[in-house]
Amino acid sequence: MADATPAVAPITVTSGKAVPDDTITLIVNGQNITGWTDVRITRRCEGIPNDFELGLTALNPSDSSQVVAYAGQTCVVKVGRDTVITGNIDRDTNQIDANSHRLGIIGRGKCADLVDCSAEYPGGQISGASALGIAAKLAEAYGITTSQIGIQTETPIPQFNLSLGETAQEIVDQICTYSGLLYYEDELGDLILSQIGSEQAASGFAYGQNVQAWNVVNSMDQRFSKYVCAMVSISPLTEQERTDNLFFTAFDPNVTRHRTKYLIAESVSGASELLEFRALWEAARQAGRGTVVTLTADSWRDAGGTLWTPNTLAPVTGPGLRMSPGAQLVISEVVLRYDNDGGKVADVTLMPPAAFAPQPIQILTPPLATAIDPDGSSSIG
Repeated sequence: MADATPAVAPITVTSGKAVPDDTITLIVNGQNITGWTDVRITRRCEGIPNDFELGLTALNPSDSSQVVAYAGQTCVVKVGRDTVITGNIDRDTNQIDANSHRLGIIGRGKCADLVDCSAEYPGGQISGASALGIAAKLAEAYGITTSQIGIQTETPIPQFNLSLGETAQEIVDQICTYSGLLYYEDELGDLILSQIGSEQAASGFAYGQNVQAWNVVNSMDQRFSKYVCAMVSISPLTEQERTDNLFFTAFDPNVTRHRTKYLIAESVSGASELLEFRALWEAARQAGRGTVVTLTADSWRDAGGTLWTPNTLAPVTGPGLRMSPGAQLVISEVVLRYDNDGGKVADVTLMPPAAFAPQPIQILTPPLATAIDPDGSSSIG
């Protein structure tokens, strides 16, 4: 059987030796494994976990010793000297056809356990805790550390009970949505709760310069003229007592036709100001997501040598982007790719800060207008 010859250096296993910048290293059992023929590493600032897939060509299809890492092993993935994922190998694959033999390593960060496993919380009842406190207890059960970035104050989450079978990630998603926070995994596999980042990339993206492929989508289909946030899912209109505090309405003045969206608060109890916060957050978020840029950059790093990192601001310029040239967008997701055909590229998804930050919709400008605020935040009409 003929096997494809690797286009990069053959697989090598060393012990703690430095590797060239941007070399992908999988560290398993103290061994540094390099020489991959294809690479995909995905990091994001919305949701968990980060994940990766690495491939190599085996020179001898009948030699099982060619498998260098196994499902179930803990691992660290590095790009040059930078750690990008700390977690576990989920699967090792062995693919053979008439022309090739590929071995694959597929894994995710430590927060994968919060996605896969059922939530464990002392007593099963949550009362008066902050989003950070709740997330920390859920993550601790699976040996994961939780920290926060940029959160000044937190409103306690009203009491609710865990449902049997819910995953930890499902609960974290609820409480973070309720609190207007992002949650994601860092390079060490820790769970991060954050508001929109203030870190600025050393450079950005410009079509015709460092961007190989470009796509921008301007949409209105997920925006509504008003967002009505309710405390409960049933109508209380038949009740005799005053019920004004069960609803709050936020408006998007840039949606010119009547479009109503009802939201149910993630908790069935709580102060009326939390309904206001939730409604305003949803309105701003959907307006911000009215512009999504996806592009392929010719480098994994910015001009300062830092890997493109989620929850980082970067200036963006390109056709169809209805903002001023160099508008500051937030990196939502980064996929680092390498293969024999496309070489080394980064697929990057970016959106305006309003897509992530809890800002009142009234700050947004009319459709098609430039919307760069003096503090560097961006809004899309």
